[in-house]
Amino acid sequence: MPPLDEVHQKTRSNTESYLDLRRRSARDLADTLVGRAAHLPPQERALLLAVYAHGRSMLETAQLLGESHRSVRTRVHQLVKRVMAPHFLYVVRYRADWTPSLRAIATECFIHGRSVRQAAKVLGFSYHVTRRGRDHIDALSTVVAPAKPTARHPALHHETSAA
Repeated sequence: MPPLDEVHQKTRSNTESYLDLRRRSARDLADTLVGRAAHLPPQERALLLAVYAHGRSMLETAQLLGESHRSVRTRVHQLVKRVMAPHFLYVVRYRADWTPSLRAIATECFIHGRSVRQAAKVLGFSYHVTRRGRDHIDALSTVVAPAKPTARHPALHHETSAA
């Protein structure tokens, strides 16, 4: 049996490498969020940057905003969820190629996070037109977005090489 100090050293080095991985993945996520925040409205961008670029805590950010830490935490979580959604990235990448009306619907619904009803009101479109535009973008992003391999059917997602 190895001496206790040797076992302690191995455990310690394994723990430190695990923490490094956690820090690296957390830093990667923060970098991604900061990059995508550039596409958000100014107030939402400032909130994400305060937390993920400047490292402010939710409590500190809430005190600066004069809000409760719970409401700030909820807003940050909602922003992270929206910014990390595949639809967000799809709209950011492709909206420049769309018609002005489709681009406006995409921006209001997927970038600004408004509901169909809110977006229709802001844009002056009917609910029906706005919903159809949002559904159209949703369908496009589902088709274009790369599928993730599943454990059940990994063969469906293999790339085929040209012979």
